[in-house]
Amino acid sequence: MQVLNFVPEDYAQGKRARHANLLSALLAAAVLVPLVALSVCLGLASDRVESRRQEVERREAEAATGAARWAGIKQQRDAVLDRSSRSARLLIGVSRSRVVAEVVRALPANTTLTSLSIEERTVKTIVSAQPTGVPGQPPPVAPPAGGNRTPATATKQIEHQETVLRLVGVAPTDVEAAQLIAALANSSYFDNVELSYSEDQKFEDHVLRRFEITFQLSNDALRMSRSGDAGEVRS
Repeated sequence: MQVLNFVPEDYAQGKRARHANLLSALLAAAVLVPLVALSVCLGLASDRVESRRQEVERREAEAATGAARWAGIKQQRDAVLDRSSRSARLLIGVSRSRVVAEVVRALPANTTLTSLSIEERTVKTIVSAQPTGVPGQPPPVAPPAGGNRTPATATKQIEHQETVLRLVGVAPTDVEAAQLIAALANSSYFDNVELSYSEDQKFEDHVLRRFEITFQLSNDALRMSRSGDAGEVRS
């Protein structure tokens, strides 16, 4: 039996082509949609990872800053404790009130004390070290090595504490400043009294002399403070 096809051949080919194109589009969509979704997910995950990385870096920076700040605070605390311990050693047996009273007692008339600071500093002194030998015998002397060279003298370094006081005051003239220097120098509490500077300073309508004097706490201050010999003057 013969079947007659009344559909034109070009129409049938076009229909098959449209079906093939539709199928290709569906296959492409089936492939591209998961790829696009995967790309979006990867982008979001990358953003989250980058955000977390920045957060970690920020926290690390804050931790480093905090550690540096804590180290600075610790250094400041150690410095304060060191100054406090030195001040405590400084004023063992010699009270501040006794030192201030001795300074005030030395002030001439019409002289005003504006500030008084006390500081302890470490002084290093290099002295010759005597060689040791057998008790009862003179110390051995090493012969010079080669020629008539003089043998080098052994030295050692000794540290001791000095208590330095710094006084700032005002007076009508330099005469009062000189009187104060003389009074401090005559006190057995103080040594090495020196004038740092003296300059004019205007107070309202008057011109006065502003001066600074530095001096040291003497070795006799502790002895006199313990014995109660306040106001002892050098002969």
